[in-house]
Amino acid sequence: MAWAIYSKYFQNQSFSFNAFILQIDELKTSVFIILLILSMFNWLIEAQKWRTILLTIEPISFSKALKSVLAGLAVSQLFPNKTGEYIGRMAFVSDNNKIQAAVLSVWASMSQLIVTLVFGMVSLLFIHPLIDPSFILICFIIFFVAILMFLLLPIFSTIFKKYAFYNYIKDFKQVGRQLILEVFFYSILRYFIFAIPYVFLIILMSENAIDLPFYLVFFSVSCIYLLQTISPNFIFSDVLIRIAIPALVFKDLIIFKNQIEYVPSLLIYLINVVIPMLIGTVIVLFYKFKKTTF
Repeated sequence: MAWAIYSKYFQNQSFSFNAFILQIDELKTSVFIILLILSMFNWLIEAQKWRTILLTIEPISFSKALKSVLAGLAVSQLFPNKTGEYIGRMAFVSDNNKIQAAVLSVWASMSQLIVTLVFGMVSLLFIHPLIDPSFILICFIIFFVAILMFLLLPIFSTIFKKYAFYNYIKDFKQVGRQLILEVFFYSILRYFIFAIPYVFLIILMSENAIDLPFYLVFFSVSCIYLLQTISPNFIFSDVLIRIAIPALVFKDLIIFKNQIEYVPSLLIYLINVVIPMLIGTVIVLFYKFKKTTF
């Protein structure tokens, strides 16, 4: 990724950051409004998914679930690969259920990971980014582990009945086929709400995407999300990842004005991640949390 950024944007004499500003200015206000609305729906769906899962152990209102999700998003940026999400969410769960809720949260996140991996690995059949072949093996390993955690842990949770760990996963007995399907439905819906705006931004900003088959543009986005998900990231490297990866994926496929492939990615990141993250930060700073013990 460092090589991609250097060769594409620093070594390239024709590149100009002024072109980035001009490309943003060309977008109509209605585009930003639509992106904001879709971002709102994205996080409302995630809040409903989290509430549905949490109802297996304790009652929670939708508004509290939404605050929990946004707080988790804010805290997640402080930890590598957004692992702090669970800490932010647990602040809104009663003391007696914090560990169980954390386990359920990890389990639920597997559904979103599985959806991203499935679409991403299918996209590799159509898109051939400049990646090491071992990357494909890593994807399959992560996919296999995610499937095991999501589908088999509820079934085989009783295996740990003799161990203290069972007290933290016993609630998986309440996870039935209906809840699994519901969680997957929300995850797939979120994926499309996150991916489709990216596709249309590419069509609006590129010179040739409108002439390409829609599925090809969609799979290029799926490939980008796959690479972003697998790449180790931290709050300071997140933006760099979103700049470099589009350059790897769009090479010889989609042509952008002034070779600024990362504009759609950064816009999606700003509206769908940064703004909700700032709202979550306000919630964390000003919400009157009760004294808790873990």
